[in-house]
Amino acid sequence: GAHAPIWLNCGYYPSPVPNENAVHSLEHGAVWITYQPDLDEDSVDTLKDFAEEPKVIVSPYPGLEAPVVASTWGNHLGAVKVADAPVAVWRMELPVMVARELQTIYVRIERDASAAEEPADSAWAVDVRVNLGARGDLAARVSYVGGVISTALWAEESTTAELIAGRLDELRRDLADAGLSVGSVHCWPGRPPPPEEDRIGAALLEVRA
Repeated sequence: GAHAPIWLNCGYYPSPVPNENAVHSLEHGAVWITYQPDLDEDSVDTLKDFAEEPKVIVSPYPGLEAPVVASTWGNHLGAVKVADAPVAVWRMELPVMVARELQTIYVRIERDASAAEEPADSAWAVDVRVNLGARGDLAARVSYVGGVISTALWAEESTTAELIAGRLDELRRDLADAGLSVGSVHCWPGRPPPPEEDRIGAALLEVRA
């Protein structure tokens, strides 16, 4: 979008910032997280933690339709209120640079609270798909259920699958070192099974470039 010649330094801002400067930062790879000015204090404190990461801007933004919106260059993802929906689904397409080429990462996030007694006990699943050029398509599904994280990967090219399979033990160690309980971790050649249709009654937010 239209932007100013001077970008905005990343970090947390307690007051609204100029759109044109923030958009210039997005052009350089930043993520701009905006929130409704009346957002509760605990949620704002959580967003402030994100501002400690490189290339992240956090600021209030009057007039947002969603409580929190994350923006990258050409994409917006809003956090919708889904308290009455046991299943919530977010889908997005994010442009990234891979091997000096602009590629699109397809992401699907699902939260399933249908069997959870507390919101914190919800099951989560994240599906990611990206094209790696000569190495073919790579897909991953990360599931977090009952405090256990499991990862499944599919590589279109058999050589890529072999390369990833040779490093699965390293992935298991990294997950364990992060304090996670690790379940199954596998990589298969080929394509992943077709995703199930989003369940009826799920709260859905879809964002595309």
